[in-house]
Amino acid sequence: MHMLKARLLVRLMPIRTDEEGQAIVEYALILGLLVAVAVTAVQLLGVGLLQLLTSVASKMP
Repeated sequence: MHMLKARLLVRLMPIRTDEEGQAIVEYALILGLLVAVAVTAVQLLGVGLLQLLTSVASKMP
């Protein structure tokens, strides 16, 4: 029984010390935040640009 427990611990130790999964989640959260900021910026700039172009077009003969 002791040997089985030791082998199980040897197999589970890399899972506990492996931080690759945590890093992937952190990168995914950062990417999600950047996407949200980019979408918001494009929406705000798009409205302003549309208004500018509409104003310019209305002043043309």
